[in-house]
Amino acid sequence: MHLTHTSQPKIQRLVAALAVLATVISLGFALMPAPAVAGPQTATVIRKSIEYTTVTGGQVVPKQSTDVAFASGAGLSASSGSRRVKSVFVKAGDVISEGDALVELDGDDVEERLDAARSGLSAAQESLKQAQEMARLQAAQAAKLSSAAAEASAGAAQGQADTQAAISSCAAKINAVAATAAGETAAVMASPPAGLPPVPTYQQLLPYLPNTQAAVAAAIACLSSIASASGQAGAQSATAKLLEQQAAGLRSGGSATAAASSRVEAARKQVRQAERSKKALMIHAPYDAVVTSVNVTEGSLLPQGVGAVSIRTRNLEARADLVEGDLIAVKPGAQASVRVTSAAMEISTTVSSLPKDPLKAIAGPAIYPVYLPLPESNSLRAGQTVRVKITVPGRDNVLVVPTSAIGGRGADTYVTVITEKGEENRKVVPGIINDAESEVVSGVNEGETVRRIAR
Repeated sequence: MHLTHTSQPKIQRLVAALAVLATVISLGFALMPAPAVAGPQTATVIRKSIEYTTVTGGQVVPKQSTDVAFASGAGLSASSGSRRVKSVFVKAGDVISEGDALVELDGDDVEERLDAARSGLSAAQESLKQAQEMARLQAAQAAKLSSAAAEASAGAAQGQADTQAAISSCAAKINAVAATAAGETAAVMASPPAGLPPVPTYQQLLPYLPNTQAAVAAAIACLSSIASASGQAGAQSATAKLLEQQAAGLRSGGSATAAASSRVEAARKQVRQAERSKKALMIHAPYDAVVTSVNVTEGSLLPQGVGAVSIRTRNLEARADLVEGDLIAVKPGAQASVRVTSAAMEISTTVSSLPKDPLKAIAGPAIYPVYLPLPESNSLRAGQTVRVKITVPGRDNVLVVPTSAIGGRGADTYVTVITEKGEENRKVVPGIINDAESEVVSGVNEGETVRRIAR
């Protein structure tokens, strides 16, 4: 770089000024006091009154909203997952009541199945009627056969009784034959007739034994009557068994009636299934609501499970998004005010419920939705932004520490207590917590010293 003669004095003066400035800066740093090392900041546990108020954002939401779809009961086959829209009965903004028809789906195949099922039921009922009439006739015939069998059994029993009586009578007659023969034989042998051998045979004696011959004839006749009575009893017993078998065969015809009844019940089941399928073709409102949008048009294809009509309850509520610390103080019934900026409304209400689970958040602290009922108003619409202020009644004469002394969360909440032996992390149960102070329900004593936690 080439410098002219006239520029050299200016450069020299600039260099001298910079040298002086550097000297002043170095002296300034040398004279500055060293930073003090801060000791632990502490506070004393005291008793006082404490109150809690939280202000948060939110929005107006329906108490319940539903995308109304058709279910699998609408006669879908395994290969079909949609139905064509036949009619649409509502439009966005309509106020509807529970049970109102919203959308009707095409279902010619369902109608055909219902007609076929009803025809099958009629045929099954006619078959049952015929089976019942046949069973009635068979039962009557079986009763007659059973009566005849009973008469035959009675005759057989009487025949058996007569046979036993004849046997007893014949036994007496047979015994009489022996006694008569013995008496007559003794008399003949005492005075034997001429020509009778000294030791005659039965045949040689028989002409001289007339009474014995009569007794034998009577015994033979009696035995013949036994055979006749026994044969008649056996025949009647066999007849009774045959008649009873025939009656049992007729009575077994009731199984045909039972089978016909089963077919009727199966046909009724098919009719009920077809009727449910037909009913499912009509999509109805599940509760009193307002239609927020209609998502189909006549002729469009509606897949199973996809909402045909979106509805919401008529009553709205405000959803306030609270962080976890707020839930310790806020309880159901807490007083609140809801400001709806777009509607220029300030609404007094109360907290209706507290959530168990937070909303899913990608990052940051967990957010818990708290719901507050709102009055009916034409100025309120779902989606409006609100500002919610929740006030918890204060508590008197409670132990209080700075909120900056509270560490951890939930069951692991603690404070650091400074004792003569040093610092002690002690678990505590917090109560009301606000930005500056926190109530401690248990874990510390009045007058103890706690350490503030650097944030």
